Amino acid sequence: MHKFPVYNIVFISILGFIAFIATLPYCTPGMYIVYNALMSEASISKRIIPTILYNQVFISPLILITLTITGITLIPNIYPLLLSKRDYFRAIGGLIAIIMAIYCIIIFY
Repeated sequence: MHKFPVYNIVFISILGFIAFIATLPYCTPGMYIVYNALMSEASISKRIIPTILYNQVFISPLILITLTITGITLIPNIYPLLLSKRDYFRAIGGLIAIIMAIYCIIIFY
């Protein structure tokens, strides 16, 4: 197991915290909080259409991503390939998250 120097862990933690603060209002949990605040006083009949729209916009893509990944891993030889390259996928995912966080900070703040 590779040990990271302490300054790297602190730097990564600070970047993660900044990314969390920058993206929270624009990601699914942030929208869910806003939605609940707006709908707290509405009657059940007034909540139906916005709830359907909310689920279509914010929840359906998450379900689609989950089903796609699950389907891909059921293809023979793909799952072992994904496992063997998981370090690369983690690095690419981390880079994408950092780029998105920096983009959100620059654009929205």
